[in-house]
Amino acid sequence: MDKPGFVALVRERTRQYQTALDQCDQMCAAGGREELRLQQEIAQCLQRFAAVQLEQADAPAPAIGRELELRAAEEQALREELGTLRARLEQQRGSLDAAKTVSQTPQPAQSDTGAEARDQLARALAAQAEHLELQDELSEEILRKLPAFSQDPVYAYLRKQGYGEAGYQGRGLVAMMDRWMAGFSRFAANSRNEQALLAMQTELALRTGQHQQAVQVARQAVPRPGTQEDLAARLAPIERAIQEDEERLRRIRTQLDAYAARSDARYLQASRMLADSLAGRPLEALAQLARNSATPDDDVLVHQLDALQDELVKQQREQVQAGTARKQARAELACSAELLEVLQTARWHTQNGEALRVGLDPAALLARYMGGGLSSDEVLAQAGNQSEQGAAA
Repeated sequence: MDKPGFVALVRERTRQYQTALDQCDQMCAAGGREELRLQQEIAQCLQRFAAVQLEQADAPAPAIGRELELRAAEEQALREELGTLRARLEQQRGSLDAAKTVSQTPQPAQSDTGAEARDQLARALAAQAEHLELQDELSEEILRKLPAFSQDPVYAYLRKQGYGEAGYQGRGLVAMMDRWMAGFSRFAANSRNEQALLAMQTELALRTGQHQQAVQVARQAVPRPGTQEDLAARLAPIERAIQEDEERLRRIRTQLDAYAARSDARYLQASRMLADSLAGRPLEALAQLARNSATPDDDVLVHQLDALQDELVKQQREQVQAGTARKQARAELACSAELLEVLQTARWHTQNGEALRVGLDPAALLARYMGGGLSSDEVLAQAGNQSEQGAAA
């Protein structure tokens, strides 16, 4: 073999090492994607398991229980608002129909025109007055009781720490002290009372606005002599209020559908919190929870988790092997590339022109070099009996 042939051989070997490294990179990337997919499937399976357990839990953890209490309160508030909207829409549609009927029906006497609308206005004003009287009484009680919570130093401290909420960070001794203080200060009961007062305050403000709107709508429905344009102007606010309430009604129904399907944000958060608490438990502990439940759904999920975790362990083992192969491929490529650079930049001195030393086995020589038995200079020396770096003298 001559010099150009030997260089071509080393170049081909270098190309093969580069191809092997590219394949290792692709294997590592594919393995990483597969490992991520398995981890995501395990997380999703655990989330479904937590959802099944959440439906069966009689006494969930305090933070999860708090989340479910807030969820129940929000759902109840939506249902109450739904009932209020339905009643108001019925009232508004009645006012609108009455106003249209009055405008289209000949009246025998001007004094009888709009009697029903005026009666509706009187009823709306009476309901508003009754509400305002109740509001004054309840507002006074709320304003008297609410400051007591913020003035209680233990309650204020626990509130500031986020005790009983999802983001509570207390651990160890701090958490133990917080639980002790919460117990003797009746924190849970005080928290429920405070939230009830705040909810009452919000509901009063909401109903005040509703009564004001009902009075406005009823007042606008009372007919008065005028042109067709005047009638349209009087009816427009009623129609606009009906459209707004109908849109709000649709949004509430969509939210309540999510509550019914357990896809609302609060329920999903409670499921995630339970899934996080279950993630660190051994599979046998999850299997025991599944055996204790009344539904077979979680048993199926435990089997799926078991299979996924086995597959993940296998994939991680293969990923380690792929990483080792990649490391070796990089080393072989660097070694071969170094020899190729030396061959392309060195000026050789051989005994017979371009021919290599007689009896030389190029493949064996390269194998010794790649195995660390020879340096690049020693390869040149054995290939051509001697070598000289740099340009010709």
